[in-house]
Amino acid sequence: MCPHDLLHPLFRTKEAGDLEPLSLIRLIYGTFLTLLGTAVWRFRLVDILAGYDEKKVSDKAGLAKWTGRNLVLMGLLILLNVILSISGFEPVEKPFLLDILVIFTLAVLTAAGARKYERRLGLTHLRCEIKHMRPYHDYCDYTVKCFPLLFFSSTA
Repeated sequence: MCPHDLLHPLFRTKEAGDLEPLSLIRLIYGTFLTLLGTAVWRFRLVDILAGYDEKKVSDKAGLAKWTGRNLVLMGLLILLNVILSISGFEPVEKPFLLDILVIFTLAVLTAAGARKYERRLGLTHLRCEIKHMRPYHDYCDYTVKCFPLLFFSSTA
């Protein structure tokens, strides 16, 4: 190492084993996602998920397993990226951009896959919800009040 590198630490070459502050932050959120995914998967903590509604979920255990495993996968991929970055092998020039890509891609896939654990309301229930602007079970008996009104009234 030349003396010039000591004066300018930002411009020195990266060596294997260097732990930069950004790598430490990435290590922390990779570990957090892995632990969170394990907790959701093993303890079925689906209540902490954004947009979770117990009335709309048909299989709570399946949703917990799906979401938890995807969070664990997300965390492990980030941790693998950090470990490769610390060891000196960087698959991309800016490794944190790969983390963002992993998070975005798996978040979209997790949200899309979580739809298979939702209850599907029938068309009649949906008509009732549209007419009364509230969930079906809160308001009416759709067979008597909503179904005929939607087809024969001009306000529906």
